[in-house]
Amino acid sequence: MENSNEFLTRELFVRTVLPGIAGDAPARIVELLEPREVPTGTVLFEAGDASTRFYFVISGEIVMDDPQRSEWRFGPRSIVGIIDATLDRPHARRARASRDSSLLVARSSDWFDLLEDDPELASGTTVSLARQIHAQWLALGPSIGEARPQEGLLPPATPLELYEKLLALRDAQLLSAAGLQATASLAEVADELRFEAGELLFDVGSGAGTLYLLVHGVVELSRQNPTLTVIHNAGSVIGGPPALARALNEYRARALVPSVVLRISDEDYYDQSETHPELIRAALAYLVSAREAFISLHPPLASPAATPER
Repeated sequence: MENSNEFLTRELFVRTVLPGIAGDAPARIVELLEPREVPTGTVLFEAGDASTRFYFVISGEIVMDDPQRSEWRFGPRSIVGIIDATLDRPHARRARASRDSSLLVARSSDWFDLLEDDPELASGTTVSLARQIHAQWLALGPSIGEARPQEGLLPPATPLELYEKLLALRDAQLLSAAGLQATASLAEVADELRFEAGELLFDVGSGAGTLYLLVHGVVELSRQNPTLTVIHNAGSVIGGPPALARALNEYRARALVPSVVLRISDEDYYDQSETHPELIRAALAYLVSAREAFISLHPPLASPAATPER
């Protein structure tokens, strides 16, 4: 039988790595994890292997390498292999221990089954990951994205039909991994909003707990301390990771040209995900894609105390 102190230590570790997880969810995660000690040089997986597992790093260092790209190094409190698992693709890089390491191993299928069974855990995991990506955005600043030309492109004159909302949602990167029925369920609860050039969608202090999908137009999202400006074009979720992190109350959103937006509350999104769990998988795929893009541009070459590969 596993020592109760070891179980508690692992539960505290999970709470540290996934700070958005509350209640008894960390204990349920620990039940999925198998401890593994790996000596220097051990290969966890090769590029091209199926993504059947991912790894929490307790101590040591794991290197993910590719002969044609910069290597990535992950130290304690990292999660290795979760990007490939979430995107349901073979591993893009080899992973090996560059020093003796202590790991906790999770089977990908068990992890996603748990997310489907526990809506609170699913939403907490999404928020936790989004908050970390948001922090990376703030560290990068001061601006992200460029407005695409909109000359001659005016919003449709009449309100969107249900099928038009569905098509707009299906085109959104956030929902690219969701199925038709899941997307249709969101179309039914999405409110259409219209804004003139220069009009505020929301100001600092409001906006949190809501997803805004930009159907037409260009929207500028901005904040101060630290300064960050993000330009969103049609097909974007305004705020992206900050929206999923429930941090839009830190921002002001302004239409740069006449714009049409679909508004969906967090509550509606997660309510629909209980019936359509692929909505959670879609949100996580969207976030890990953003995470992968970040570490591709800013490879973790050292092994700091916390460099999560999520």
